[in-house]
Amino acid sequence: MSLQEKEVILNILKNKESKIHLLGVCGSGMTPLAYLLLSVGYHVSGSDCEPTEKVQRLIELGMDFYPYHDPKHVLSKDLVCFSSAIPLDNPEYRACVQRGIPLVKRAFLLSLLALDKKVILVTGMHGKSTTSGMIAWILKDCGLDPSFYVGAETLTPGGSAYLGRGEYMVIEGDESDGSFLYFSPQYLVVLNIEEEHLNYYSDIDAILLAFQEMIARTQDIVIFNQDDPHCRTLLYRADKKAFGYSLKERGPDFWIDSQNASQGYPVYREQNRLCNIKLQIPGMQNVQNALAALSMATSIGISPLSASSSLSRFLGLKRRFELKYKGKDYEVIDDYAHHPTEIKATLRSAKGRGKRTIALFQPHRYSRIKTMKPLFAHAFHDADVVVVTEIFGAGEPSNGIDGWSLAKEIKEQGHPAVLFEKDLDRLASRTLSIIQPGDTIISLGAGDIYKTAEKLARYLHMIEELKTKVSAETKLLMNEPLSRHTTLRVGGPAEIWAEPATEEDLSTLLCFAAENHLPVVLIGRGTNLLVRDGGIKGLCIHLGHPHFCSIQFSGNSIYAGCGAKLRTIVYEAKKQGLGGLSFLEGIPGSLGGALRMNAGAMGGEIMDVVKRVRFMDLKGNRGEIDRENLEVYYRKVPFFETHIALSAQLIATPMDKELIARQLKEFSSKRVETQPPGSSAGCIFKNPKEIPAGKLIEELGLKNVSIGKARVSEEHGNFIVNDGGARAKDILELIALIQKVALEKRGINLETEVVILGEEG
Repeated sequence: MSLQEKEVILNILKNKESKIHLLGVCGSGMTPLAYLLLSVGYHVSGSDCEPTEKVQRLIELGMDFYPYHDPKHVLSKDLVCFSSAIPLDNPEYRACVQRGIPLVKRAFLLSLLALDKKVILVTGMHGKSTTSGMIAWILKDCGLDPSFYVGAETLTPGGSAYLGRGEYMVIEGDESDGSFLYFSPQYLVVLNIEEEHLNYYSDIDAILLAFQEMIARTQDIVIFNQDDPHCRTLLYRADKKAFGYSLKERGPDFWIDSQNASQGYPVYREQNRLCNIKLQIPGMQNVQNALAALSMATSIGISPLSASSSLSRFLGLKRRFELKYKGKDYEVIDDYAHHPTEIKATLRSAKGRGKRTIALFQPHRYSRIKTMKPLFAHAFHDADVVVVTEIFGAGEPSNGIDGWSLAKEIKEQGHPAVLFEKDLDRLASRTLSIIQPGDTIISLGAGDIYKTAEKLARYLHMIEELKTKVSAETKLLMNEPLSRHTTLRVGGPAEIWAEPATEEDLSTLLCFAAENHLPVVLIGRGTNLLVRDGGIKGLCIHLGHPHFCSIQFSGNSIYAGCGAKLRTIVYEAKKQGLGGLSFLEGIPGSLGGALRMNAGAMGGEIMDVVKRVRFMDLKGNRGEIDRENLEVYYRKVPFFETHIALSAQLIATPMDKELIARQLKEFSSKRVETQPPGSSAGCIFKNPKEIPAGKLIEELGLKNVSIGKARVSEEHGNFIVNDGGARAKDILELIALIQKVALEKRGINLETEVVILGEEG
């Protein structure tokens, strides 16, 4: 930018009534800039794809936000600032170019806002945000009221940007596109230098040249990492007042005795002990960051004891080893680490916190993964399980690179447990299906994987809270495989599997689900149920506790709990000389499931023998309803779609026990002869008017047809059996095939009788 153009921008900034628009305002670098501009008093507006939590706060402070890009947004503005993520074909950017509206980069505008301050610029590939936050906190805690600009939200001193009255301004420099060279800081911190941002720089030499120029532009003191070979080489050559710091050597100006850290890490300047560093945030990388911050603070005149005291109260930054949840069985941590060096350091800090470390990694930028894939492949050794999701592209083209190829590379390099989950929306559920009590779960990445950490934290907190509300006898399980609870032996996990011990516990579960907007699904004995491979979200309730399985008799009436097996009811009734229920012997489910779908067999239906039903609605309220007030259809009772059967009064017929026994034997023999052995869900299709479904399927020649390990039974065409290892997907494809052939060859629409629930795998 020419001097004349710079003068134009400065004149705009002198007018506190100027209208400044920020393109890409939701970015981590643009949001704190918006804070600073609002603090000065400018009229600020911004546009981006969707508002974040931070932007909501900016709106409350007076910023106008547009959740889309449109040239109209910039037409009346005095100045437009854009982030490096904005492409040149952005409509607002193009409008500025076409109409001559002053257009500046974020770092350039920030450098102009800092002209009257003594700038402390923090640079390096890793640790900039944390170190910037530490320095800003030390200065603030020591009463210097500094301004600061940090690319992450600090927990102390608070926020990501602040305009103070003091002479110092702490700024996190951005080397990713060379824009830190807009600054000529009073003081410079160089944390580390390595190959990174190779979508902008050609190689490490180009990176070193940029840092060399940055050092040359510094007016006073440079603090540098003595342990980093590139930093050491550059600063030894530079004609600057430079002080090194080290965790490894005793020679530099500032160093730590890491062998004697029982009361914190002793800090020395040359041979003089200055203080101890004791932090609330974990990891040796943060001890190193703290030493850099203390070295800078001490070099500008703050006492070492004051600086170390401030550091002991520093709470860290959001998304920098941020503890999102800590419970009895699990903890969830979120971290911004997206470079192999950062990932190694973060996982090293996490190792040993739990029995296992589960790393959830969202790769960031296709170009970074392409150039550094071998480094990433060796970065996860300290994680027991690695789950990779799809790459967060940050606007880059994929060029044939994807997350699956990185997961494959990590596995090929020897990691024993690597999974890939393409869909970030499913990552939390996938994680819940693999975690074990004692695990530390850590999300890693610079994209939006933090949403997964937040989702996991909310979920685990919810489970912990729910356990306190029900009795100890109530069973609560996370991600319980539903293949254990269905006769087909397929199905993904239930997010929450609950077996209440009492009706009061059931009511509590239902109220909790309503308050937390959890869907509720009742699972009986799983006999007429097909659960998809993705499992069932929300709360799955199984009324299998003995409380719900009682069977009592009074005259001709049977009072049975909804969890009682139909077969058990029939045989207990036989002992009492009560018959008329033998058809139920062929239905393998529970009373509750039979009531929900008016189950039937051998020419009879459950509603033929029901007199009255006790129920609970989905708000936990109990009531009773007579059979005559229920709408009943073939395999459907609508009332039980919104109400849960608790128990029912069944009417039996007094009969000779031997006669009942003969009927039961006859029905049992028919069932054995006509129904196949093995894992099945009973009849898959409803019988159409034209022909029984089983006979139709036999006539179509589909018996014994299979997909995967799912097969149409040879014994009965309306049964699909799991030959061992079938997936729900196999069964669903087989169902679709049968329906297609029936429609094409006979013009018959086969409807499923089996209940199909859950998410796609």
